[in-house]
Amino acid sequence: MRCFVVLAAAISALIAGSATGWAFPVPEISKPWPTEHQQELRTLASQSLPYAMRYMD
Repeated sequence: MRCFVVLAAAISALIAGSATGWAFPVPEISKPWPTEHQQELRTLASQSLPYAMRYMD
């Protein structure tokens, strides 16, 4: 009976200890390179727009 309790505690400790590793996704190594269109969209999205100098703009 004690062996079962010790084994159950060890298994639950291993599961709880590895739970923090599951919080972060694994990077995709076989992910394809972005196309030219996707790269252009990223650069356009990252550029900040100039703010309006007047209310009419």
